[in-house]
Amino acid sequence: MAAARNLLANAGVKGHDGAPLTEAMAFGLAGGVGFLYGVFEYDGTPTMTIVGRNRSMPDSFLEPLFDLAGVEVRISVTSGPAKTRRELDRLLDEEAPAICTVGAGWLD
Repeated sequence: MAAARNLLANAGVKGHDGAPLTEAMAFGLAGGVGFLYGVFEYDGTPTMTIVGRNRSMPDSFLEPLFDLAGVEVRISVTSGPAKTRRELDRLLDEEAPAICTVGAGWLD
């Protein structure tokens, strides 16, 4: 959430008091706290999952925050490291603020 809060501060978004949003305010605007408790069983082995926010994936959690803040964002989805590197290098060359997320299924 700190990265999103910093991106909003960089974009000039301020709270009702004229100060940059705090992390807590940004978290609340993104949907705030939620709770999911699930037990799944695969091949006879139970797996417990506990999620402490209302959406578990970064992109679906942050989109409402940026919408409410009135910040225009561009979402770029890439399928491999080479394209990802080119896109990130382009953003860095432009000095554009960016948040990068990785699908957990792709982490080794």
